Amino acid sequence: MQRKFIIWGLTILILFISTILIGCARDDANSEKSLFYLPELDVSLEENCDENSLYLLDLIGFAEYSYITLTIYYRDFSVLTPAPVRLEQLVGGMYDYKIVVSLPLLMDHEDLILQLLYTRVRPRETGAAIDARLYYVFADREYGEILSVVAFTRDAGTVLVNGVEVERNNIFFEAVLPFLPEDAAAKIRSIVGI
Repeated sequence: MQRKFIIWGLTILILFISTILIGCARDDANSEKSLFYLPELDVSLEENCDENSLYLLDLIGFAEYSYITLTIYYRDFSVLTPAPVRLEQLVGGMYDYKIVVSLPLLMDHEDLILQLLYTRVRPRETGAAIDARLYYVFADREYGEILSVVAFTRDAGTVLVNGVEVERNNIFFEAVLPFLPEDAAAKIRSIVGI
């Protein structure tokens, strides 16, 4: 009886140790996939580039972010206001929708988010007034705010990215459409023309 107990104990111990060793040998055993682990850009394949444009990633800076969330603030365009909506007002509660998207849902749309991050932007200095009807922020648990976009200004040709005014590109709108309620997404599509 005691011999069977020893044999079973050794068998369980060997199985336990082999499981640990096999698990430790895998590179991805405990690593969470990072949305912001980005491959190098192949600049030789780019078209329509000039010295005045830069990558959106240049406005962000780089670190290997591990847990990203996206927070979207949306105010309906048909709601008239006596003055343009300031960003502080929108974030302070003057929104129709506030949506927080976690990393697993963002990973479902990884191609779209990467397309946003690899967009070339051209800075502009029109001094356009902000009409903050769509504002979104990518943030990391450790590093805080990574990327913020105010997608509407009084000059329809610009958006603000991390406080820098840049030429409008439809990707700034398309990147958040999957996360918005259908009525808000439809309204943005009709206004922007996508």
